[in-house]
Amino acid sequence: MVANHSYITETTGAPEAEILLIRATGDPEALASGIRSLLQDSPGAKVTSIGDAVRTVGSSLTAVDLSGLTKLELAFALLMVAAAAGLTLMLRLADRRRTFAILAAIGTRPAQLGAFIWSEALLMLFAGAAIGTAVGIVIAFILVKLLTGIFDPPPDTLVVPWLYLFITSAVAAGAVFAAAIAAQIASAAEIADTMRRER
Repeated sequence: MVANHSYITETTGAPEAEILLIRATGDPEALASGIRSLLQDSPGAKVTSIGDAVRTVGSSLTAVDLSGLTKLELAFALLMVAAAAGLTLMLRLADRRRTFAILAAIGTRPAQLGAFIWSEALLMLFAGAAIGTAVGIVIAFILVKLLTGIFDPPPDTLVVPWLYLFITSAVAAGAVFAAAIAAQIASAAEIADTMRRER
């Protein structure tokens, strides 16, 4: 299209006369540098190479490599799972030491006391897993919907990290089982001492 430059500038607000795409047979940076030197006296002339475009795109949010941050966040999540599952159960059972001592005093067998401990541990493990799975799926769907307009191309479906979910489940189960075993051993050793203090 050929038109009056002043009219185009006034109408569009862009001082550029035209935009040209130039194919380089050799080094694109050298070609862009040569064109810049030819147009150095032309006001408003802007020359960019394919390397400049790649660097601009590469510096955007969608091009940031998040693998390191993801690994750090997942490792922190494993610690949080272990603390939330094991430590919470351990504190709840430690709070019931007096109750276990009273139950032992009225004739409750150690196996029955163990049933109390293990039933609470399994209830906490499976209820926490069910609630956490439901909340995680909802949050994942919301994040994908929110970020669909940012990433190009947008994700087609959710990706389920099965290995990480298996590791997380194993860590949670291990923490709960360790807490239950420790509470069972501690309750058996402390029942007699608690009863002596109550006297």
